[in-house]
Amino acid sequence: TRSVIGLMDLDQTFEERAFMSKEVVKVLSEIEMPWGIKVHRYEIKNILTPRTVQNAMERQMTAERDRRAVIAKSEGVQGSKINDAEGIKAEMVNISEAEMQRQINEAEGLANEIESIAEATAISIEKIAHALSQPMGADAMKLRLSEKYLNTLEGLGQDKNDIILPKDISSYDAVMKGLSLEEFNEKKKD
Repeated sequence: TRSVIGLMDLDQTFEERAFMSKEVVKVLSEIEMPWGIKVHRYEIKNILTPRTVQNAMERQMTAERDRRAVIAKSEGVQGSKINDAEGIKAEMVNISEAEMQRQINEAEGLANEIESIAEATAISIEKIAHALSQPMGADAMKLRLSEKYLNTLEGLGQDKNDIILPKDISSYDAVMKGLSLEEFNEKKKD
């Protein structure tokens, strides 16, 4: 038994009892022939080591368990940091994409608004042009612009604004001439 154990490390002796038993049976088979004995099986039940060796083995096993625990903890911390970083990255990407989509939606909304205003303005201009070409159309326009002019003047007086007025505010004809309606009427008469 000593010769078989001597070939192994101490750690292996506890793990490979079946191998040691086979080796002992093999060695005994060579010795037992002259005696007429046949050993079929040999079992090692216990291996006793000195207390100092047992203490050293226990310290070694404790150190190995501690090492594995430190490695497992380190891997856990590393995995946690990686997950946190990936979460932050995904959040930043989502925020960025949301901001980009908000800007796109805002730009599309503004473009649609501008297009609607342009279409409404074009329709309005067409209607005004058509109305001006009708009998009394220029007079109706003149009346409408006069109303707007007076309402605007009234509103300017109520606010605390600086007001810029034409040189001769009392001359209605000058105002209308400034609006080019008189010229439009004269051209229409020609």
